[in-house]
Amino acid sequence: MPITAYSNYFSREISVEQYVNLCKNENLDSDFFCRTDMECPICSVKGGTIVSAARAYSDDREIRQATFRFNNHDPYCDYSVSDNSADSQYGFRINSRKNITTFIAKLTCSGIELGIFTQQTMREFRRWLFSIKKTTSTELEVTPDAIDSIEIILNDMPQTLPYFNELLELDSLHQYSKNLKIFTPEYISKIKFFKENKSHIDDLFKLRYYLGKDGIKKIRKYYPAINQEEICQYKKAVYALRSCTLFSTENEIKKIMSCNYSTNITDAFFTYLLWVSNWNIKVAIESFIKIKAHTPNDVNLANIIGVNIFDNNYLYKSIELINTKASEIISSHVFYKPILEKEIEQLSKMSQVDSEQSENSQLPDIDF
Repeated sequence: MPITAYSNYFSREISVEQYVNLCKNENLDSDFFCRTDMECPICSVKGGTIVSAARAYSDDREIRQATFRFNNHDPYCDYSVSDNSADSQYGFRINSRKNITTFIAKLTCSGIELGIFTQQTMREFRRWLFSIKKTTSTELEVTPDAIDSIEIILNDMPQTLPYFNELLELDSLHQYSKNLKIFTPEYISKIKFFKENKSHIDDLFKLRYYLGKDGIKKIRKYYPAINQEEICQYKKAVYALRSCTLFSTENEIKKIMSCNYSTNITDAFFTYLLWVSNWNIKVAIESFIKIKAHTPNDVNLANIIGVNIFDNNYLYKSIELINTKASEIISSHVFYKPILEKEIEQLSKMSQVDSEQSENSQLPDIDF
């Protein structure tokens, strides 16, 4: 759910707090008026509703900031598949003692008062971002059943398997099972299968690397994903500008980099600042110095916050891989199961024999 949205009545993109303040000045019911006035800042779908902030019962601390909710987003909108999720917006969890949303609002309002930003350029910037999303994204082409099958395969695949694949002598692993619990017949069988069928499962190794154990669920939630190679030049400029302007010491860098919501929210602002500066970082730095030194007279002029388009490169690579290799991955698993079961049975017998021999070897010699 977006923290900022566009008001047609006030002709600006603003946060819930700013919108409520402006509506009070006009004697408007913000909750009711929002339904016909506000629209998604990215895909421009209308019919917004205000979702109130949530506070902790123990100390009244704000744990979820007020946001806007919209239905029927464009499929390529950042909020189309995650608008009802509490973590759909990177800035959703805000430290009320140092509200990054208020900080960005002041910077944005200062930029407007100084003539660096305008309401029109903000709208054009949003359209530019949306165009990038549509033209550089990839989305899942396989069926939901195929995704379910791949998820089963990944969950059945030990995360440490790539390390064992090349180095361990399979024939002797069962001998260690008594002392090392990891070497169960089932686990050794999996190692053996993946080692002997490496040509079929390299793609699974890649997916495991990109996604981890539960990452495929994120694909379902966040697709389509942007090809990060297409926007690498913008990403470097935004990160460089953020580092140059927000930080003055190494400690400050470490402090803010540990707060993911802060960096992701500020990146929306810095992407906009670079865009209006024609991606000239020198011009952007000089503009930021002016903006930061200025105290806005009107803090309800505008605000610009959005999801970070520079995240989730691994999702793009995973979607691309699944689209092209899904059938091969699934077919390798089809013949994997019966072979695995046979191996487990054989190894279980071997382990049992070894265990008996080990016990017998400890018996004293008997003279007849």
